[in-house]
Amino acid sequence: MATQDGFLSVPSNAPEGGRPAHHDRGGGSRDRRPATTRSGVSTGGSPLRNPSDGISWDGIGFVLLRTDVGMGGEGDAVGEARVRCGSGGADPGTCSTRESATVGRGSGFGRMSTFATTDTSLRHDGSMIDPIAPVVPPGRMKQTRQPDFTLPGNMHLRPWQESDAQILVQSCLDPDIQHWNRPGRLTTDTAREKIERWKLRWQDEEAAIWAVTPADDAPVGLIGLADLDLPGGSGEFVYWLLPAGRGRGAMVNATLAVSRWAFDTLGLHRLRITHSVNNTASCRVATQAGFAWEGTMRSALLHADGWHDEHLHARIQGDTGPA
Repeated sequence: MATQDGFLSVPSNAPEGGRPAHHDRGGGSRDRRPATTRSGVSTGGSPLRNPSDGISWDGIGFVLLRTDVGMGGEGDAVGEARVRCGSGGADPGTCSTRESATVGRGSGFGRMSTFATTDTSLRHDGSMIDPIAPVVPPGRMKQTRQPDFTLPGNMHLRPWQESDAQILVQSCLDPDIQHWNRPGRLTTDTAREKIERWKLRWQDEEAAIWAVTPADDAPVGLIGLADLDLPGGSGEFVYWLLPAGRGRGAMVNATLAVSRWAFDTLGLHRLRITHSVNNTASCRVATQAGFAWEGTMRSALLHADGWHDEHLHARIQGDTGPA
């Protein structure tokens, strides 16, 4: 690995030791000095003070790694804003870096904005290890059209359309949907904007949302994966049904259809369903769709009547169960 322009930028006004006051994104006085690269770590010309081994700075994401290749050949140094690291001490583990890195100095911390922008991993001695490939390659989802699905009982799944906006407005007035899903209130205009955002989130590979429709094509429900993590191979379900769509098994069938697509076509590894422990209807959907109950998350979500514990259900690639 090499730096892009061979320079390391360090803010000269960094605080003395400890946690940086902010993440420097430009501006202010900077020391710029030539940098070299040793064993995949970009280093510059001044020795580093070694504050600690393997410390993670909560809320900012900087991690200090003990290396033998810091500035001047000794000291500490490399982490980054989005980082996953092993423990410190005798078995320091590894640290995955992405996009940018930080370098510690005796006078504080600075951002190495010239660090290589591809994912890579460093051992604490500065040597390289093989990166973990994304579970789902970027682009796989947005390069395809959002599919339609036919469900048992003459029900269907299709993307939401601008003409569905009024039904989305009505869904926010249903007391059960409002209590369990907390959608707030929508006007026709804000409902259209929400539908447009769902289209953009498909293109950004962040979510996949469908309307649940009977034969007349007027939506009676919603289902989707609203928290997609393609590199990590996971997603979390969101769903609701209006009274006209309840009592016919539509949501179980919809969950199975989206799960098949997520596992077999998109290539995810793990899908989650979470719900209030008091939401027995959602619990039945999860169980009947083959999502094993994994535990209870205490005081996990704030509803209108207070904090609710939540059940966590999940299904992973290769699980046996209803298809």
